Amino acid sequence: MLNIGVRAVVVAGWAVEDAPASLFAETFYEGLLADNLSFGEAVFKARRTTWQEYPASITWGAYQAYGDPAWRIDPKSEVSPARLQSAWGGVSPEELLDRLESEKQVIQRSGETISRAEARRVADKVQQWLAATPPEWESRPDILSTAAGVFADLGPGYFERSREQYERAIAS
Repeated sequence: MLNIGVRAVVVAGWAVEDAPASLFAETFYEGLLADNLSFGEAVFKARRTTWQEYPASITWGAYQAYGDPAWRIDPKSEVSPARLQSAWGGVSPEELLDRLESEKQVIQRSGETISRAEARRVADKVQQWLAATPPEWESRPDILSTAAGVFADLGPGYFERSREQYERAIAS
């Protein structure tokens, strides 16, 4: 994989236990994405944390790391992943899309029982998520159209916001 341009990779060399593996993954990605640690630092932190929390397990040692230990996700990013995480709990466009889709499903399942106050709360939350995105996400048609769908599902009071998002998606 490294021969075809992959900068860094982590693989499990043997079967792992669920709870320690979950802790390893959470710690690794938190370090890499939220704390902007280098690849090597994030792997080390994840191994150490997993070993400390699960000393009887050998899962911490199953993860083999290949690549540049100094590599970072985006060392020049002006938007801190930690800032994004504090705004809506995620760091990737796919996570934002998942959250928007989840909101749509909750609204659709509730039928016409969504109150005005709840609709306003959801609309405000979606606006905050959109405001916290990096500039390069602002013109992504997938994000804009999914947000438009959420606003449309909130009812007539939100059709204008929905239309604005759809028009931006089409223009992108």
